[in-house]
Amino acid sequence: MKWFPHNGYWWPLYVPEWYHPRVSQHFFDPYSFTHILHGFIFYAIFGWWLPVAAAIDNNHWIWYEGSLLALLLEFLIEVAENSEYVIELYRQNSGTSELYDGDSWQNIVGDLISSTFGYYVAALSVHYQVPYFVGLWTLVSEIGLLLYMRDCLLLCTLSLLWPSQTVKDWQAEIIPPEGKIYKPRS
Repeated sequence: MKWFPHNGYWWPLYVPEWYHPRVSQHFFDPYSFTHILHGFIFYAIFGWWLPVAAAIDNNHWIWYEGSLLALLLEFLIEVAENSEYVIELYRQNSGTSELYDGDSWQNIVGDLISSTFGYYVAALSVHYQVPYFVGLWTLVSEIGLLLYMRDCLLLCTLSLLWPSQTVKDWQAEIIPPEGKIYKPRS
């Protein structure tokens, strides 16, 4: 297995397209919001559950070791996400990704930043005793992404694990002609 991300673009930092050819070529795109949610999940594991389960000093662990483990796990997810096997899964199972060819270096760095941002948002929310903020952010993010691009972290995960031709067709319906070769069945 080779893992050599290609070079993307330095500007603009964010692009609104969720389809080929601009998605995953810049630091941030709509899928960056799903990586923020990764950070929430990693905080739940490394910043909340692990310190409680292992009786670790919470304060130091949460802000340093936990966040480092979260960053490492996000990097491993990026390696897996950019493997030929997973790229092909996205192409076959997602109506938004038929032309997906992996992330650029810039987008990988953006995904790592997004995930780390999510981890610290969750940590600060718990620290300031407003943990419901994470749930509210997640709900708004997932619904917003569904309405905007017909994809979100939950749907993306489900599509990879249990592909649905109906969902793939529904997603592909809103991709403009310059962003697709896939034609939904009639």
